Amino acid sequence: MSLLSDIWAAVIFVIILATVAWFTLITHIHYKPIQMMADKIKNYTARKSGELGIKSLPNELAFIDTAIDQLLQSSMDYENLHKQDRLLRQRTLFMELLSGLRVMTQEEWKKQMEAWELPYRYERLGIVMIEIDEYGAFAAQYKPGDQYLLKFLIETAYGEMAQKRGVHVWHSWTEPHRLSIVHHLGEEEASSGDTLPRLAEEFRAWINDNLDITVSAGISEEFRSIEAIASFHRQAAKHLSYKAVFGVNVVIDSQIAETKLPGGTYRYFEPLTEMIRFYKLNNGQWQDKLRDIFGELKRVLLTRNDLARLTNDLIRELETAMRTLPAGIQRLWTAEYRHQFEQAARHAETVEELQDRLHAVMNKLARDMERERINRDSHAVADRIKAYIDLHYADPDLSLIQVSDRYKLSPRVVSHLFKEATGEKFMDYVLKVRFGHARRLLLETDEPIQSIAEQVGYLHVISFHRAFKKCSAFRPENTGTCTGPEKGRKGKPNFHAGTGISGLAVVSVKSVISVNRPCGAEFSCVLIPG
Repeated sequence: MSLLSDIWAAVIFVIILATVAWFTLITHIHYKPIQMMADKIKNYTARKSGELGIKSLPNELAFIDTAIDQLLQSSMDYENLHKQDRLLRQRTLFMELLSGLRVMTQEEWKKQMEAWELPYRYERLGIVMIEIDEYGAFAAQYKPGDQYLLKFLIETAYGEMAQKRGVHVWHSWTEPHRLSIVHHLGEEEASSGDTLPRLAEEFRAWINDNLDITVSAGISEEFRSIEAIASFHRQAAKHLSYKAVFGVNVVIDSQIAETKLPGGTYRYFEPLTEMIRFYKLNNGQWQDKLRDIFGELKRVLLTRNDLARLTNDLIRELETAMRTLPAGIQRLWTAEYRHQFEQAARHAETVEELQDRLHAVMNKLARDMERERINRDSHAVADRIKAYIDLHYADPDLSLIQVSDRYKLSPRVVSHLFKEATGEKFMDYVLKVRFGHARRLLLETDEPIQSIAEQVGYLHVISFHRAFKKCSAFRPENTGTCTGPEKGRKGKPNFHAGTGISGLAVVSVKSVISVNRPCGAEFSCVLIPG
C-alpha cells in the first residue's frame, strides 16, 4: 500500500512538472508577439516624445487599451455611417419612385428590398398623403428643431398605428409640409377596401387629441404594381388639394371628392366683373355678389391653385377699375391694398378663408374710397363757397345761413367743410375779402366811407366800424366831432403796423376824414395784404 502511494505521488509530481514546463513554454511563445508589439510601441512613443519634447513615456498597456477603445469606436462609427448611407439611399429611391423620376419593375423592387432586408410583398399598394394645415403659421410658431421633432412624431405615430393593423408602410417628406406614406396591403386589408380611410381618419383624430396642430389627408385608390406608384401618388396629391373646398382637418378620397361638382373658375369671370362694377360705384350690392360667387365656389371641386387664379382675376379687374377713379384712390390702391389682395391669394388655404380675407380687405378699401370721395367732394363744395363769397362779398345779406340754404347744407356742416378745406373760418374769410376791397377803395379813390362801406357789404358805417373791431390789430381812430359838409381826406398819414385777419398785415393810417353825418367817428384804417 505504501509503495502504491509513492507511485501515485511520483506520477502527480511528474504531471505538475510537465504542466509547469508546458505553461512556461506556451507563455514564452505567446509573449514574443506581445513583447515585439510593446517594443514597437515603446520605440514609437519614444520617437514621438522626443519630437514633441515630452520626457515621460506612457504606459504600454494603457496605450494598447486606448488603441482598442478607439478601434471599437471607429468600427461603431463606420457601422452608423453605413446605416445612415443606406437610409439616405432608401429615401432617395422612394422620392424618385413617387415623383416618377425612376420606374422599377416588380423584380427590381424585390431584389432591392431584399438587399436592404425590407419587406417587399404586397397584394395591393395604397398611398396616403398627410399635410400639416396652415403650415405658414406652424413654421412661424415653432423653431426649426421643434418642427423636426413634431414631424418625426407624426411619421412615427402613423407607422405605429399601421403596424397595429398589420400593414407595412414606408414614407418620405416630399415637401416640407407633406408626408407621403406608401402602404403594403395584404389580401385581407385589400379586400376590405376601407383600410386606408379608416387608418387616416384614426390618425387625424389622434393628432387633434394630442397636438396643437391639425392635419389633412388625401388618399389614392389601391393599385397592384409598383410601376404605377407615381400616377397614384399624383392622385393622392390631387385629392388633398381639394381641401380648398372641403376645409382643413379633413380626409379626402375618391368617394368624398365625388360629392362636389366638377371644378373650374372660368364660369365666375362674368359675375366677378359685375361685382367690380357695383364696387366701383360704391354700391352695397357688391357684397351680395361676392357672397353669391363664393356660395357657388363651395359647391364645386377647387384647388388652392384655382383660388389663386380667381384672386388674380379679381386683382386685374380691380386694377382696371382703379385706373378710372381719381388719383387719390389710385394711390390708395397701389400703396396699401394691392399687396393685401396678393397676400390673400398666397396664404388662403380654403374657399371660406379666402372669402373672409377678401371681404375684410374689400370692406376696408371701400371705406377708404368713400372717405376719399367725401374729402374730394368737401374740397369741391368749399371751392364753390369761396367763389360765391368772392363774387357776392358786397351783398349785405351774405352770411353762413344764406350760403347754407343755397347749398342745401346745415350751417354747422358748411362751417366744418370750409374750415377743413381752406384752414380759415367762414366769417374770417368774408372779412378778409371785404377788407381787401375796402383797402383798394381807400387807397385808390376819394369816395366817402359810407360809399366804401356799402360797396363791401355794409349798409351802415357803424357796422363797418364794428367789423373792423373784430380784428384785434385794428384800432379805427375816433376824432370826436362832426364838421359839416364832406371836405375829403387830408392830413399826413401816420402808419402803425399790426397783424390782421388770416395773415393780413394791418396798417392804421391816421388821417382826418370829415363825413357829413349828424354825429359819428372819423375813420382811418387801411388793410394791406402781407
